[in-house]
Amino acid sequence: MATSNGIVTTSFLSIVGCNNQNPTKEQSSVSPKELYELQERCGKEGEEFYKKTFNESNSRLDQNHYNKKLNRCFITVTDFEYHREYLYDVTEHKQLGFIINDDKGIYGSFSQQSCHSDLVK
Repeated sequence: MATSNGIVTTSFLSIVGCNNQNPTKEQSSVSPKELYELQERCGKEGEEFYKKTFNESNSRLDQNHYNKKLNRCFITVTDFEYHREYLYDVTEHKQLGFIINDDKGIYGSFSQQSCHSDLVK
């Protein structure tokens, strides 16, 4: 599952990163220092959100990502008990999607859109 986990995380963050919105003047004028501080804050807030939301013995905080264009903080979490990877918007305290990767295939939901893929053997 380690290989697919990296693919899933990359897919989630690609979806979050692929946004055609133009940044506001305030967002585009963020200095490198301010951007670093926003990324650091995202990491801390993501970890706090994870600890409040998940059982740490059955899950792992995989990655946090601050999206400058959207001015949002996102995290991906793997839940080992249910074989799911979740994508959360930490800024809004909202689950955006999940992917299940088990012996039946890979399936999940993102922004209330379902998808399924049969395992290729």
